[in-house]
Amino acid sequence: MIITADESIIDQIEKSNNVSLLKQIILPSEGDNIERSDKQDEQKAEKRRRLEENRKLALNSNSKTNKEEFQLSSSTFSNDLITSIDTNIILTDFTNLLPSQLQQTLLSSEDLQRVETISHFYQNRIDFAARDGLPWDPSMHTRTFLQVLDSHSIPVMRLLSFFKQIPEFSQLNVDDKVTLIKYNLLTVLGINCALSYNIEISKIIENDSDVPSDTQFFRVLHGYNICMQANKIFASFLHIAKYDRKIIELTVIILILTIGFSLTSDIMN
Repeated sequence: MIITADESIIDQIEKSNNVSLLKQIILPSEGDNIERSDKQDEQKAEKRRRLEENRKLALNSNSKTNKEEFQLSSSTFSNDLITSIDTNIILTDFTNLLPSQLQQTLLSSEDLQRVETISHFYQNRIDFAARDGLPWDPSMHTRTFLQVLDSHSIPVMRLLSFFKQIPEFSQLNVDDKVTLIKYNLLTVLGINCALSYNIEISKIIENDSDVPSDTQFFRVLHGYNICMQANKIFASFLHIAKYDRKIIELTVIILILTIGFSLTSDIMN
């Protein structure tokens, strides 16, 4: 402890030896303040520790409660889904809602025979076109520009001779045939090339006696960018033709009879 006072008070204490007066002017020392401050710090630290423990307990309790509620909710939902009559999707039999034809085979014997007939017509398109007459002998090399045009019309004539064998096409009136050929033939002809493309030499050969058609001609005719974009699509058809040529044969028929699929179909509207 220390004594703090002015000099007059100190003189009075020395003369009178007054103990009570001495107690009035005695103040706690700095050591006592430090000791009290340490105790307060310990109390605060203890309080913070308890608050932190209570907070962790509360979080663990909430997490456990939420988990139990979620499990209960999931269990209730599953039970409702299984036991409910009105909304039972798991146990409901929807087969009666499916079309009856899906329960049958995809292709009947008549359908398969029809596919084989179409394939036969396609394979004989070269003979059909030769019988009708061609503007150029495909076994001869071209020398003039006119001969080049005539030679490139050969695949078109052969494809048209194939379409003439198909009742769905041959029964159309002349105007409809002209419209479909005008807007669809160019795209269909490109797909048809997938059946005659020789990957090893990168040329198109429809018949063994034909002079191979160089695909570089298409780059000159349509431009580099268009050919690069078309090559990606053409590669897909090549992949299909590798496993089943009949799919391509059916595709060219479907597309030649389809209005609106071609890039130039907007002109028709």
